[in-house]
Amino acid sequence: MNQESFHQLQDDLSATSPSTMTPEQLRLLQYQITPETPIPPQEFLFRMFGTDCFPRGELVAVAGKAKSGKTFFNSMLICACLTAKTLAIERRQEHAPLRVLWYDTEQSKQSTQDILVNRILRMAAGSGGPSKDMDYSKYLYVFNLRCQNWQERRQLFMAGFDLLHPDLVILDGVRDLISDINDGVEAQQVTELLMALAQQYNCCIACVLHQNKSSVDTNLRGWIGTELTNKVFEIYVCETLCSDSTFRVGQKKSRKNRVGRDLYYTLDSDTGLPETYEGPLPQPRNTLGRFVSTNPAPDDVTGDWDLQKLFTDALGGRNHRTFSEVMGRALKIANITDKSQYYMLVDAAIAQGIITKEIEPTTGVEYVCLVEKNLLPFI
Repeated sequence: MNQESFHQLQDDLSATSPSTMTPEQLRLLQYQITPETPIPPQEFLFRMFGTDCFPRGELVAVAGKAKSGKTFFNSMLICACLTAKTLAIERRQEHAPLRVLWYDTEQSKQSTQDILVNRILRMAAGSGGPSKDMDYSKYLYVFNLRCQNWQERRQLFMAGFDLLHPDLVILDGVRDLISDINDGVEAQQVTELLMALAQQYNCCIACVLHQNKSSVDTNLRGWIGTELTNKVFEIYVCETLCSDSTFRVGQKKSRKNRVGRDLYYTLDSDTGLPETYEGPLPQPRNTLGRFVSTNPAPDDVTGDWDLQKLFTDALGGRNHRTFSEVMGRALKIANITDKSQYYMLVDAAIAQGIITKEIEPTTGVEYVCLVEKNLLPFI
């Protein structure tokens, strides 16, 4: 529909007498959007590597496997609210601190308090401990509802909005506001509730949710995960790499702004606080951009191939892909024309503990998985 047709339709609707409309039609017109509808521009809370993210009035998902650093990432977001900047995350407007509601339903009270005192406040004030000049209690409100039932958690969660009028809400985790993670009706109801709260209070709600347990299934868990995937503005996925103290956070979905790089961080052995890294070492390539082996001897197909770099490159920043997908990418970037040579490289990489092959039980599809403890070193 061109602009002329659009305005003609508007004129036709305007000429219609309200007395001839049904109540449903009159209600529908209350939600009409036109080019002239007075809607404020979208406002974002943060920038990540210079890209606007975490918008007001929207839901954001923070996902990952168990113990993948989701709470650490949320701690960074909270710290940025209080101090304007932390690691690669900075506050969009450097005025007064943002008001944060952290609603914890997963951890014990002791763990919640420990994270607050020894992680968030230390990150906000520096490694020397909490600042005496800043009263963070005016901006950060932390609640632990782990021992309450789901009805009580949901009711008190709603009460927190009118009491605090937060800018950022960390809901850790969203599945604890429903009785059954696979109940489609409940999932729709709580998602609609969260969207309404985000709109009404002009805040961003970060919903923390686990991914499915299978190493080759990265979907958000349960029906609530499916519902959130369809409705959230952004999805951030947290992963553990190499060891229990090295992590990656990547934006996997956005309706508007794509963060062009992942956040890599490790934990300082002395302070236990996060420190950023630039990421994996770059792959050696030729002028065509293809992977370059140091010495691909024809009589020894493994030769001096750097198999770690080859398969890390073929997996393209992910921990797993289908076997056929990895094969296609590897043949192209390594300029391999003989598939039998590639199969021998796969066998050699498995023998060296660089990759594994896994069958997804529900579909029977074969995947190549990068062994996490052998990821490339960081610089």
